Amino acid sequence: MTAESFIGGRLVAPGTVIDFSGVPGSNLDPADPAAKKAKEAAGRRIDVTDGAVMAQHMADTDGGSKAAS
Repeated sequence: MTAESFIGGRLVAPGTVIDFSGVPGSNLDPADPAAKKAKEAAGRRIDVTDGAVMAQHMADTDGGSKAAS
């Protein structure tokens, strides 16, 4: 966490390490390789009309399954 942020219904202080399954913003620094990959993927634009591109995006981002848990 790089700046005080309201996440998950609470105010989180800078420097706090959190488990976050949403789209990471500029206030979040990746804490591990998986988080870094997720942040890089979130920053890329994709063509959602291309089924192959969309399928790869879903695979790269775990299809959003973590957000549902």
